[in-house]
Amino acid sequence: MPDLTICIACRGNGLGLWSTVEGCEADLEHSGISYNYSIVQNGDKKPDNGTLILLNYLHESGKLAFKEVRKEPMSPPSARQLASAHADGNVLAFLDNHVIVHRDYFKRAMLDFEQYGCDMLHSTTQFHPGNKLYYHYSLLLDTQFWGTSSLFTPTHKPYKIAAGGHGGFFVTRASWEEVGGYGPDELFEGYAGEELTTDLKYWMLGKTVWLDPKMVHSHYVGVREYKRHYTDDYYINLMVSANVIGGPAYLDRVAKYFCKVPRALSERTIYDLMQIAYRRSNVYAKELASKRLMDLPQLLQFFQRECIEH
Repeated sequence: MPDLTICIACRGNGLGLWSTVEGCEADLEHSGISYNYSIVQNGDKKPDNGTLILLNYLHESGKLAFKEVRKEPMSPPSARQLASAHADGNVLAFLDNHVIVHRDYFKRAMLDFEQYGCDMLHSTTQFHPGNKLYYHYSLLLDTQFWGTSSLFTPTHKPYKIAAGGHGGFFVTRASWEEVGGYGPDELFEGYAGEELTTDLKYWMLGKTVWLDPKMVHSHYVGVREYKRHYTDDYYINLMVSANVIGGPAYLDRVAKYFCKVPRALSERTIYDLMQIAYRRSNVYAKELASKRLMDLPQLLQFFQRECIEH
């Protein structure tokens, strides 16, 4: 059983996957960390030849625990969930295929798990070379039920956060299996929502979420192969998150906020989208409510009392 499995859901230009894997290989060389990859090529009718060559190379070198090449797209969290289901490392690293890890990324992560007993660990994001760093999320639960990245860190040591995001995080495999990962595959479609939901779910179920300010990855912000902000899926996903974590009261609050903001052209109203979000998430929301140790108001009070960044 390896120390680490790197789970990558990739889509589009094969250069992204190649860059991510090359960065991992350079950082893991001589690290003493045993590792492999679990990769889902997600939704390309004709996969990039370079991607297929790379997957074949990883397979022949014994570094590929699992691969799946899918012509029809899955949502990003579903693709990551599939990769994680076939991962056998004690720690799982989730990386988008448009990130490059910085020096000692994996070494720092494994030491943090050993020293701090993290269940989930986020890395710090840099969107442009040499530019500012982005740390934990500052929560925006009363509006779109998401967060905005803080440009300030309270310490240079690893610290507890409510949530974080942007393409790179680690979990212990045991905790990921215990909380059920992102949840049911049908919970999220398209972009947004899964990061905050999963992080807050970790806390609700008695787990801890951390960020290491010195563990950095670069995150490419170019055009994706799929639509992102302000689509119907975007609004539905954030309302799903509101219902799963906060319940119907937060779902209603977020829907009312979305009625006031610009949207991409759609034939469906926010009320229509709210109904879809409720139907998609209500069973899972009730399941989580039966297991959680704290509801959302109690959790926010806990964050304040424990000085957890949120």
